[in-house]
Amino acid sequence: MAAVTQEAERLPLRVLLAEPNGMMRTALRSLLVGDSRFTLTGEALAAVPALAHRLRPDLIVLGAGPNGRVDPQLVVELRTAAPTGGIVALADSTDVGAFLDVMIAGARAYLLRSSLTEVLAREVLVAVGRFPIYVTDAHVAPTSVNRSGALLLMEREPAPRLSQRELEILQQLAAGLTDEEIGARLRISRSTVRDYVHALYTRFGVQTRFQLGRLAAQLGLLLD
Repeated sequence: MAAVTQEAERLPLRVLLAEPNGMMRTALRSLLVGDSRFTLTGEALAAVPALAHRLRPDLIVLGAGPNGRVDPQLVVELRTAAPTGGIVALADSTDVGAFLDVMIAGARAYLLRSSLTEVLAREVLVAVGRFPIYVTDAHVAPTSVNRSGALLLMEREPAPRLSQRELEILQQLAAGLTDEEIGARLRISRSTVRDYVHALYTRFGVQTRFQLGRLAAQLGLLLD
């Protein structure tokens, strides 16, 4: 009963809508206005951090720009302007690197516009304060996502199967070792280490070591 009471005390959630896509913005506005769990406190297409600082919303729905990606720097600015506001990123890009950049910047959820349904949107917005999620497929049941709290990074395909050597290098990268240090530990050349690292970038669809380490940790590929 206490949990139910605490949940009720958090509602309605005050939402700032910052979605530049006109059709999506209209759909989200209708969804928010028609649900007693939400209060639409404002809409913005520009100067979003300033408005977020003034309104201090519980949730910020941030849509992607013309390139289909959410700007990680804007996420950082919003986190600074409204530290208690959970950011829900709406994007078109399924690129894992783009996803990681946004989540690392401080977003709590990353949703694909193409997968967004009314039920999914409502469930995610209510749950976003509890854990980060990544939804790539409209067939993912909102209840299972909400209760598990899992970070569903690779819904479209399973995690890459790595060789023992690739796992060793991945572990050393996660520990912060340089190419030279990894080569010395594994008794292979620095150029060979670089070849492995770039191959791992390609297999995981990332562009930096930090992204690679973050994704590998989320997929359970790193030793404790």
